Amino acid sequence: MAQHFEKHTVLIVDDEEKLREILRLYLEAPNREILEAANGQEALEVMSKNRVDIVITDILMPLMDGLELTRKIVAQDPDIPVLIVTAHAGKEETLAALRAGVFEFIAKPFQEEFVCNRVNKALERRFIRLAEKDMFEILVRELNISGTVNFSQLSYLDRIKLLKQVTNVLLLRLSRLEDKKDNQK
Repeated sequence: MAQHFEKHTVLIVDDEEKLREILRLYLEAPNREILEAANGQEALEVMSKNRVDIVITDILMPLMDGLELTRKIVAQDPDIPVLIVTAHAGKEETLAALRAGVFEFIAKPFQEEFVCNRVNKALERRFIRLAEKDMFEILVRELNISGTVNFSQLSYLDRIKLLKQVTNVLLLRLSRLEDKKDNQK
């Protein structure tokens, strides 16, 4: 479904140029920009200059590995999904990656269809989360509700609860307006 949205940007991070090339070929599409970086530090530089919707990274790289990169990305924007490509996904590594905020693993060797499916799923999740965030901000602004909530930092369940509360406030205000109109008649 993500392919139906406006143009989006994928950042591929791997110290192996050949793997970046393969992933780029798999993921090229008219509505998709592909950016590349050879390590985590370079990836953060690319992200500081470009809007990135999804990151696909190797786990073992020089200068900054995929786990540290994931931690830094999630700290900046938890709505950017990070997919880790690895041939070595042991139990401890998997747990560390999940704690860091990894969206999903892609095991090497991988198939084009699987990679494309996982990327589309991650992009779909990103666009849904961004739409929820926009809806929340619009409702809060239009209803003139005070308070500061970092919507991106909330769990999915807490986001739904908060949207439900804001929607209930909206329904209550609409009901009062209707009652006021009825009383004026």
